[in-house]
Amino acid sequence: MFSNDILNRPLLTDVEIKELIDAARDTVQNNTRQVSQRARMGEQIASVIGSGSDFAEVRAYHSGDDPRHIDWRATARSQVSLVRTYHSEFSQPVCLLIDRRASMRFATRVRLKVTQALRMALWLGGREARSGREMSLVILDSPCHWVPAQQGMQALKLMTTLANTPCPPSATDGDGSNILEWGKILSGLQQHVAKDSELILLTDWYGLKDSDSKMLRILGQHCTVTAIHITDPSEVSPAFSGSLKLHWGSKDHYFSASENNASAQLSHDLLTRAEAIAIRLRQANINYCSLSVEQDELSVVGAEIVL
Repeated sequence: MFSNDILNRPLLTDVEIKELIDAARDTVQNNTRQVSQRARMGEQIASVIGSGSDFAEVRAYHSGDDPRHIDWRATARSQVSLVRTYHSEFSQPVCLLIDRRASMRFATRVRLKVTQALRMALWLGGREARSGREMSLVILDSPCHWVPAQQGMQALKLMTTLANTPCPPSATDGDGSNILEWGKILSGLQQHVAKDSELILLTDWYGLKDSDSKMLRILGQHCTVTAIHITDPSEVSPAFSGSLKLHWGSKDHYFSASENNASAQLSHDLLTRAEAIAIRLRQANINYCSLSVEQDELSVVGAEIVL
């Protein structure tokens, strides 16, 4: 049993967060050059909140917003500070999704899957924030969070505040009465994430079904999607004495520890599941890679997956 002190700790310490953000510094120059080149080629002009000249929307004022963008008439009418936002003209926005649902609160090696997802998000977010790229954020939790696009370190600060909270083990998402299914998640992303932006999904894909393939294809056409599949070497949990239960989509597979070749069968099915997920995502025009909870170095993965 774990003590309440351990269960109530944030996923990462302040020192770990700073190290992850600082580790992104070396890649900023190269990433900025790539974004600049794409902008000059006219390939990445996107209609998202930024510093361009085309009006986007009026939204609530956040700390760090330019006071010059306050819409005084709208503020007077609503009695709430509102700012005018504008479409970005020179950079492709990025949205990070961090999965904190029940299946991500699991580990047999080094760290929780949700902790590894947050580590990667901070590394990527640190790089984008330092290069001035706009970021939005989706956190799958109970409740879920949607953070609109913002520039600079303000977006990174909000990410840390929302995603680094304690993540004790949970049998279900919330009270179990409204479990987040991928169909609803993918539909919501298609509605909220700006068209032609970049979407990076940090999740274990628990609960993905064949029926979700159509929505995956729609999302893959809507924006540039990269799936980072967070994995643990042993994705199993106790079912009952002497047995193991493998969670696979909407099905549960049971293995008796006393049966011959049970371990080999389990390893085979885990590999088959991972391969099936990879194939399904690639067929939907979604970039795919996997990241194990055991991996400490993130820069190699990041350099390969981020456009």
